[in-house]
Amino acid sequence: MDRPRSAQGAASVLVVLVATALVATVQRARAGASTASFRAPSLASRVGPWSTKMRTGCSNWDQVYIASGIYDSEHACGNACSRFPGCKSFNYQPQNCSNQGPNTGTLRKTCVFQSGDCDEVFNACWDLHIMDSPKEAPFCLSSTRTGTGCSNWKDALISRHANVSNVHACAMKCTALGDQCRYFSFMPGPGHCEVDPGTCLLLNGGCNTEEDNCFDYYEAKPCSTLAIV
Repeated sequence: MDRPRSAQGAASVLVVLVATALVATVQRARAGASTASFRAPSLASRVGPWSTKMRTGCSNWDQVYIASGIYDSEHACGNACSRFPGCKSFNYQPQNCSNQGPNTGTLRKTCVFQSGDCDEVFNACWDLHIMDSPKEAPFCLSSTRTGTGCSNWKDALISRHANVSNVHACAMKCTALGDQCRYFSFMPGPGHCEVDPGTCLLLNGGCNTEEDNCFDYYEAKPCSTLAIV
């Protein structure tokens, strides 16, 4: 049964609040990282199908960010990450945070799903958890190298999006369109290009690949289902 619209609206507002709070703290996190550029202490433990490093944040969180939400516990957060395609690690903030110096956080019980390697820094607000066997991402770089584009992208274009935070966010826009979106190109930047970093092109149709120092070209399928050459 569908939830009442009021409940759906409240959930949407909560996600927006979490994401807004995360964005508001990124500058403080990077400033703190400059004074704590050492690797965070590896106080590793195991409480689930993941390894844990206490008091550890990611200075590059906005580059590996997938999604975030409020979860009652680390276990609930980790179980959600284990079901989310492409979630390789997660940060969990168990308590309120002082937001002083390198210790930057957001709302208590915030869980952040992450798609890539974390550039670890000391942050007393967060605990970092790295999944043992993450679920495969629903998209795949369509070449053995980056820097590949489509010469016919204008003919295959469905929609174009600006200021997309990272490749996973671009992939989620493609996934939301279902079979209509079969490929996408993402400009990670910066570079000497005519488009801005964060440009996401959603495509449907065959791609005539060419060398492109601005874009990376992806298929909207897991790598295990493709023969990459």
